[in-house]
Amino acid sequence: MTTRTIPRINLETDSPEDLTDALVGASCAFVTGHALPQEVRTDLLAVSREFFDLTPSETSRVQWRGDGIWRGWQALAGNRVVEDLSASAVLERFELPSASDTSAASNLRHSHFDHFNLWPRHPVGFAAAWTRYHASLAALSSRIMNSISEVLKLPTSDLGKWCENHHGSLVVNNYLPQPEEPPKGTLRQRAHTDLGGLTVLWADEAPGGLEVRLPAHDEWTPVEFRDGDLLVQPGDMLARWTNGVLRANIHRVVNPPPGLGSSSRRISIVYFHYPSLDTDIVPAESCVSTDCPRMPPMHAGEHLRRAVHDPKRRTDPQV
Repeated sequence: MTTRTIPRINLETDSPEDLTDALVGASCAFVTGHALPQEVRTDLLAVSREFFDLTPSETSRVQWRGDGIWRGWQALAGNRVVEDLSASAVLERFELPSASDTSAASNLRHSHFDHFNLWPRHPVGFAAAWTRYHASLAALSSRIMNSISEVLKLPTSDLGKWCENHHGSLVVNNYLPQPEEPPKGTLRQRAHTDLGGLTVLWADEAPGGLEVRLPAHDEWTPVEFRDGDLLVQPGDMLARWTNGVLRANIHRVVNPPPGLGSSSRRISIVYFHYPSLDTDIVPAESCVSTDCPRMPPMHAGEHLRRAVHDPKRRTDPQV
């Protein structure tokens, strides 16, 4: 079977209908014309790489201790958070969640994150670069949500919790090199759907990368970024609000090809958009039909908290 192509949408020249149709048909889309300045990503990458290159004694100072939602530095082995970068660890990440559910998406500044107590001491400029990128992606995800809502006629009474008052979390993943071949059949990240409304992602070109499963397609499609591309993927919560009209994208991260593991350090930047975490997500009437029976409601905060403490989440939006 021929590999399908991930659609590419220019937010400056294509219509909201074009964007929504692409997400309905493929459950993901590249977007350009998003007005994210190059230096915003460059600055974030620079301080993040410098942080991940610090000694374990430094990075562990800002380690998530397992309380509440994910935040700060974490090491992962498979889909489990582990104590340190042991031989089994596949990646490390740093995560910055929103200050509160009432922060205006377009006005997030450093002061909104004063509650956040896991900022690293080094490198200089870390907090400034992270809060700037967080604010930029909060505004972009709200712009995309407004476009989708307009086309699918989602209830405007709910839109504030998905846009102006939404919750968001910025993550930078540092996939570790693999000097030794991993066991056959293993993955850097297992197949899964994301929890929230939208995921907006960028990744470098290191070997061993992201693959997506497109609807009604049996093969995995590699995600190959061009200059300026960001990948947009609906998650569980948006799938529920649209009653499955938008499907949560299934994706995974594969290991590098044999012989390339030593040079396979890989960085990805991921912004996870959620509605306000006190939201009861009820399928929109405009998306309910005889062909699409109504899904049950979902509580945003409970869905997120359940996943934090139960990593064996199913890989479809029906959770």
